[in-house]
Amino acid sequence: MTLDADGQHDPNLLPHILHLLEKGADVVIGVRSRYARPAEVIFAFVTRLRYGILDPLCGLKAYRASVYAARGCIDSYGSIGTELALFAAVRGMHVEQVNFVVKNRADSPRFGFAWRANFRILRALALSVLRV
Repeated sequence: MTLDADGQHDPNLLPHILHLLEKGADVVIGVRSRYARPAEVIFAFVTRLRYGILDPLCGLKAYRASVYAARGCIDSYGSIGTELALFAAVRGMHVEQVNFVVKNRADSPRFGFAWRANFRILRALALSVLRV
């Protein structure tokens, strides 16, 4: 399971996410109530159309070990967990999504809000589409 350390994700969701894995989900992905950057909106639009995934960049994700074993890595291009989640969706594995309200950050984003952060996100989108 991954959970960002910025204080935006509600740790009270963890039992529910674990329950979804126990009931058969291969991957559980958090769906934030809002995005931080324009590139996140574009990334989410593409993955919603192609894979049915609403918020691929959310840091709140959980995976069965079998998904990791099938892919052999969690991340090969710097978009932590996104690659593994998309891999599962493309292969028809059971992906669940959990909506939640994003809390305000407890710190500053490490990628920032500027063009550099948006570029990195769009780069990850291109690699995601090519590699899964």
